Amino acid sequence: MSGNDRGSEVGDGSSVLFWLDTWVGGMPLEDSFPMLYGLEMKKACWVSERMGFHNHSYVTNWNWISQPGMYEEMVEFEMFNDVLRPIPSSQVQD
Repeated sequence: MSGNDRGSEVGDGSSVLFWLDTWVGGMPLEDSFPMLYGLEMKKACWVSERMGFHNHSYVTNWNWISQPGMYEEMVEFEMFNDVLRPIPSSQVQD
């Protein structure tokens, strides 16, 4: 873990690790959403690899081993979306 604590100031996400850095929610996403982290194929991916901004909204690009399908995974995914939805966007480099 790199230990970045950026709050919601992510910039373009090119130097913030999506799962491992603390950039939203007060703790790394790997700790907040362990089932989804378990589905991730590339554990050390950047925010910019998983999220982009297009037409005033975020577009996600998941790289799952398999889609969340178990009930617990689906509940965690809904909570995950609730955490990511209000993040302000920026085109400014991190």
